[in-house]
Amino acid sequence: MLLNGVYIVTTTWEGKRSGLAVAWATQVEKHHLLLSIGKDSFTCEQILSSRVFALSQLHDAQSDLARTFGLRSSADSDKFSGIDTEEWGTGAPILKDRFQAFECSVVSTQELEGQVLITGRVLRNEPPRADVEPLAYITADYYED
Repeated sequence: MLLNGVYIVTTTWEGKRSGLAVAWATQVEKHHLLLSIGKDSFTCEQILSSRVFALSQLHDAQSDLARTFGLRSSADSDKFSGIDTEEWGTGAPILKDRFQAFECSVVSTQELEGQVLITGRVLRNEPPRADVEPLAYITADYYED
């Protein structure tokens, strides 16, 4: 398995905030990101409806937050309780404490077995912080299949 960062993907649709932890996110071009999200997840449904998402990359002191967003569904729990967020232009919640962040609009989707590949155009981004290191995804510690 490739070494990946850990990200919280978020969106808002019809007044409901949702988010999940992912390790499969990459920049494919200067202004485009590619995500792979479980097609049956509530957050995937919300992103496909809202057509926007934010991507907050976690830093190395946030493994508990990765578990919070990776081990339960936004459909029946408020994963954002007690977590400071902000909004940029799209209304998708962005973690205030993060390694770096991106805000995107969906430009294409493609189903691949149990996943949906989502290409997003970067509308705004914030560069990486210099005072922390990114959290690395090494094992399946943040996700339950």
